[in-house]
Amino acid sequence: MAVMLGISLCAAAQKPNVNKAKNMAFATENPDFAGAKAIIEEAVKSPELNQLAKTWFVGGEVYYQSAVSGKGEGSEISNGEDAKKALDCFLKAYELDNMPNAKGKVKPKYTNKIKDYLVSLYLRYTFVNYGVKQYEARNYKDAIDAFETHTDIVDMPMVAGQKNAPAKDSAYYEIVFYTAQCAWAGNFNQKAIEIYSSLKDKDYEGNVVYQSLAELYKTEKDTVNFEAILKEGVQKFPSEFYYLGNLINLYIEQNALNKAEEYLRQAIANDPNNAQYYVVMCTVLENENKIEEAMSMIDKALELDDKNAEAWNTKGRLIYNTAVATEGLSAEEKDIEKANKIAEDAKNIFKESMPYFEKAVELNPENADYLKTLRSLYYRFYDDDPKYPELYNKVNEQLKSL
Repeated sequence: MAVMLGISLCAAAQKPNVNKAKNMAFATENPDFAGAKAIIEEAVKSPELNQLAKTWFVGGEVYYQSAVSGKGEGSEISNGEDAKKALDCFLKAYELDNMPNAKGKVKPKYTNKIKDYLVSLYLRYTFVNYGVKQYEARNYKDAIDAFETHTDIVDMPMVAGQKNAPAKDSAYYEIVFYTAQCAWAGNFNQKAIEIYSSLKDKDYEGNVVYQSLAELYKTEKDTVNFEAILKEGVQKFPSEFYYLGNLINLYIEQNALNKAEEYLRQAIANDPNNAQYYVVMCTVLENENKIEEAMSMIDKALELDDKNAEAWNTKGRLIYNTAVATEGLSAEEKDIEKANKIAEDAKNIFKESMPYFEKAVELNPENADYLKTLRSLYYRFYDDDPKYPELYNKVNEQLKSL
């Protein structure tokens, strides 16, 4: 009995401190948040007090007030940490407040106020501001946790039932989107994929979401999902070349040229004035060794857009490759006279390709691949005309300056 009486008196001595902590934190002038927090930290260690909803509720109020008053430590980091402790206290208080009493009845005393505090924490963006600071410090894991803590409030059952409950609106999905970007920046790729996937049907930054998923699947070497998201992207964003371009490249890498051609023909049918489709189709047909049809495609691209550097380069490459093939025939020919004639034909074809590469470089002078091809052509004719050494040196200097 003496022991039990001692415990009871100890608890009784500590109980008023809970009220004292609240008074210290909510003081109009000179609130003592440090002192109030110290009292709460001691109170929740007490076997008697830590089973009382009031202890945790007041603890939530103390940390909440410290986080939002602007009179505490005053930084987004400290405010965010206090807000997290407030949330944890409120959730524990809610749990205890909704437990049945000795008669088996539930008579919550703090639940409505807890709901209001949770809504307030969401609307104040305290966790978001904390997350932004952690992101800027490259503490990506902490930033993700902060952003998710913010959005998780909306899904809490006690909040969802409130009249003033925050909705899953554009502001909500903006934070979900930032969480995905943060996960990607921190190399938490599977986490980023999970979050971006949840945004696919939410009509928020749709094109960015789909492209981000594609890049993540590509990084993870998940070819199945990479192909699937690209196919979805082609249907959902038909005017965005990213999806079709990557899908075609994937099929070319897989040597599935028939699939690549099928998608391109569909794209051209949907948008017959898109020059870039004809450029890519030319490359596919070239890989299928349909050179004549490939040439007609690149001519169509140039007809539609004569400022398309890649189209000029592709036309030059088609002619250049024909020259290479012709040169190969010369090497195989055993009749010297015929071999010389074929070699001369190849030389003329190489020269025929030159203006197309020159035009490509004119339109895009910083493309190293264009410049290297042109340099090789000038070198090939280096001794034929005094102009070629000069042109060779000029291109060489352009490459050095890149």
